Amino acid sequence: QYSASGGKSALTSIFADEYFEVSRCPPPPAPSHASVTVIFIFIIIRTVGVSSRDLSESDRANRAAFIQRLLNKEKYLEGRVKLVGGPNKFEGNVYLYHAGRWGAVCDDSWDNAAAQVVCKTFNNSGIATHGGQYGEAIEKFWMDDVVCQGDEPSLPHCIFTGWGSSDCETSEAAGVVCYSKAEAPVELKKPKELLHSVLDVRSTSLRLAGGRNNQEGRVEIFHNGIWGSVCADGWTLYEASAVCRHLALGFAEQALQTDYFGSSKVVLSGVQCQGNESHVAAVICTQNLADLLLETSVIESTAHLQDVMMLQLQCAMEENCVSVNCSDVYKYNIDCQWVDVTDVVPGDYTF
Repeated sequence: QYSASGGKSALTSIFADEYFEVSRCPPPPAPSHASVTVIFIFIIIRTVGVSSRDLSESDRANRAAFIQRLLNKEKYLEGRVKLVGGPNKFEGNVYLYHAGRWGAVCDDSWDNAAAQVVCKTFNNSGIATHGGQYGEAIEKFWMDDVVCQGDEPSLPHCIFTGWGSSDCETSEAAGVVCYSKAEAPVELKKPKELLHSVLDVRSTSLRLAGGRNNQEGRVEIFHNGIWGSVCADGWTLYEASAVCRHLALGFAEQALQTDYFGSSKVVLSGVQCQGNESHVAAVICTQNLADLLLETSVIESTAHLQDVMMLQLQCAMEENCVSVNCSDVYKYNIDCQWVDVTDVVPGDYTF
C-alpha cells in the first residue's frame, strides 16, 4: 500500500497477515507507465527480501512453509476428483478440479473404463453410473463425451470434447461406484455339513442381502439356525432363476459370482467347492425378460431373399414371435404368432 502524508510516504507490504515496513522515501513525481512497472518490480523484490524483526528463525521458517503450501494449492488440486452425493466416499457423482473450481462430468459416452480411471484414486475398481444417480449436477460441466481405455493415470488424460465444452443437462451427471475386495471380506471356512442331495427351495428359507434394492444381492439360506451364503462355484442362471421365483421377484437377469454385495459365512456348497473360494453366489432379478432368444448362426445359415415384391409375401411383417418358457429356433419360413398365456393354468399343453 502506498500513501503520502506531509511530503513523506510509508511503503508497507501486507503478506500472510504480517506487516513489513520496507522503506521511507519522498513522494516520487508522476511516473510514466514504464516507470510505474519498474517501481512495482522493485517493490516486489524489496518486499521478498525483508523479514520481520519480531519473528524468530523457526517462526520465519514456519511462515515460509505456510506460504509455499498456499502457492502450491492450485497445482496440487488441479485434475483431482471427488465423489459427491453417495452414501460413502467411494460412491457418488464425479467432480473434477480445474482452473480454480470444481466441475461435474457429463455421462455421455461414460462407461466402466472411465470409472476404472476414477477409482484408481482410491486404489479400487469401479463401475459407472448415469443419469445423475446421486443427484443433479451442482456445478458446471467440465468434461463431456469422455472416452477412456481404463489404463490412463487420471481422468484428464482421457479423450473428451474440451474443458467446459458441454451441452448436457444437470440430470446427466456421471458417477461411479468404487469397490474393493478388502471392503467385503468373505469368511473362507469350509462348512461342517455339505449337502449332496437336491435342495427343495419350496421348504427352504431364502433371502437376498447386501443389494441396493430388494431385487438384487447375495443369496443367503437359513440352515441349522443361522443365515449364511451359498458358494459361487457351479452357480448358474438355472439356480438363480429358482431363487427369483421362490422370492416372487420374477426372473433371474444375472447369476453373479462376486463379493460385491458383501459376504457372510458359507453354509451351502456345491459339488465343485473346496471351502476356500473367494466369492459367493449372488443374483439380480427382474420382472421382464425377452420372449425369444435369437440363434444368430441359424439366422445366417437360413437367410433367404424372396424374388417377389413385399406385398406378395404371405408372412410379411410378422416377425414378432413368442416362446413359452423355453428357447426355440425358428427358420425363415416359419410364421409365428403371439400367444396370450396370462390366464393359462400351468401344465402340459399341445399347440
